[in-house]
Amino acid sequence: MKKIVTIGGGSGQSLLLQYLKQYDFEISAIVSMIDDGGSTGRLRDQLDILPPGDIRRCLIALADDQTELQEMMSYRFSEGELAGHNAGNLMLAAMEKSMTDYEQSIKVFEKLLKCRGRVIPVTTELTTLQAILEDESVISGETNIDIPKHDAELAIKNVTLEPAVTATSSAITALQEADVIILTIGDLFTSIIPNLLVGGIAEAIADSKAQLIYTCNRQTKIGETNKFTALEYVNRLETYLAGRKIDTIIVDSTAVEAEIEPNLITYNVSALQSHGTQVIEAELATSDGLRIDGEKLAIELNKICNN
Repeated sequence: MKKIVTIGGGSGQSLLLQYLKQYDFEISAIVSMIDDGGSTGRLRDQLDILPPGDIRRCLIALADDQTELQEMMSYRFSEGELAGHNAGNLMLAAMEKSMTDYEQSIKVFEKLLKCRGRVIPVTTELTTLQAILEDESVISGETNIDIPKHDAELAIKNVTLEPAVTATSSAITALQEADVIILTIGDLFTSIIPNLLVGGIAEAIADSKAQLIYTCNRQTKIGETNKFTALEYVNRLETYLAGRKIDTIIVDSTAVEAEIEPNLITYNVSALQSHGTQVIEAELATSDGLRIDGEKLAIELNKICNN
C-alpha cells in the first residue's frame, strides 16, 4: 500500500481527504498549526492551547463513516457564551488540557472516529505567522493576512514564523517514509507555506525520494497571490523547499492562457515543462466554477499515485 502524505491547512486539505480516503492508500495528513481566527483563535488566546480548527477538519474528513460523533464535532453554537464556538474545537481543547501528550490526544479522536488515516500536527509549539510586504511593512497573524485590512494590492515579499518552531517527529517520519507527498489546494501563504517554515519540514521534503505533487487552486487570493500564474505558485513554493523542485502540478484545464474570468489562475504548459515540472491537466472545477472539486481531484491523484 502506497504511503501518501498531504500537507496543508484550512478547508482545502480536508476537502481532498474526504475523497482521497476512499482509495487504497496509507494516508498521513500533516496539518498547519497557525490558525488564529474564529473559534480557534478565541480558544488559543484564552486557554493558551494549540489551534484545534484545522486538526478537527481533517479528523472529520478522514472519519470512516458519517456518525453522530462526526456530526457533533461539526456543530457550532449560535447563542450564549459559547456562540461561535465549534463543539469539536471545544472537545479537542479539553483533550489537550487533560492529557500531557498532544499527539496522543489526536489519536484518541482517530480511534473514536475510525479515521482512515493519520492526522499529524506539523508542530506542537505555539507560533504566529508574519508576512513582510513589498513596502517592508509587517502583518502579524494568519487571519490578518488571510482577510487583509491593509492595502491588498501590496505583494507579499516573504513570510516567517515568530517564534521559530520545530516539526514533530511524527511529521518528519511520515515524510521520510512517503511514496508521494502532496501540497494540497489552499491559500498559498496562509495554508501551505506555513508548514514549510517549520524547522525540519522543508529539509525532510528535500531529502525525500517521494514524488512531490502540487495541486493548484483554481483562483488567486486577494492580498496573497494577486494575478499569480501557476508557474508563479510553483516558484514561490520552491523558494521555501530547501532546493527541492516540484515534480508534478495538477491544474484545472478550464484555466487556459486567455483570461476568462477575474482571479482565474492561468497556466502555460510549455513554461511549466521548461521549468522541469510535469503538468497534469484535468477538468477539476465544481459545477458553479468557483473552486476545485475535491472528488475530481482525488480521482486524478489516484491515477497519478498508481501510475
